[in-house]
Amino acid sequence: MFKTIIMAYDGSAASERVLLYAEHMARREDVEIIVVHAYEVPEIYEWTDSFADLEAQLERTAAEVTDDAVSALAAPASVMGDVRRGPAVQCILDAVGFHQADLIVMGGRTQKRDPWPKRCWAASAPPCCGMRIVRFWWFRGVKRDA
Repeated sequence: MFKTIIMAYDGSAASERVLLYAEHMARREDVEIIVVHAYEVPEIYEWTDSFADLEAQLERTAAEVTDDAVSALAAPASVMGDVRRGPAVQCILDAVGFHQADLIVMGGRTQKRDPWPKRCWAASAPPCCGMRIVRFWWFRGVKRDA
């Protein structure tokens, strides 16, 4: 059904749930999962002497977050990381085009309607591919083995 899935990942609890969903998809189908992590450097600090250090630290942190997700998914599927600098929506859509993805999977933090799909569809004309929001609240009350 899907060949390439973009998994938007920021290291939050909601995106941790996306790992479970992506792992399940990978077990059911032969898919390639691209873990996309977007980060932005606050340009307001550009004038400071330590701005280059800040940029380097944010880039290292983004790579570590992405590598952790790739490591968590490495067993069941073909997985690679893609770290991008810029606004999250644009980075995700750029990754979809670059990797020719069929599906975007991302976490949602609230029970209310998530604005991500609308923002993504508004940013891309025509729509780029399918999208699945894995809501954080779906997993409330699930007991985990200690």
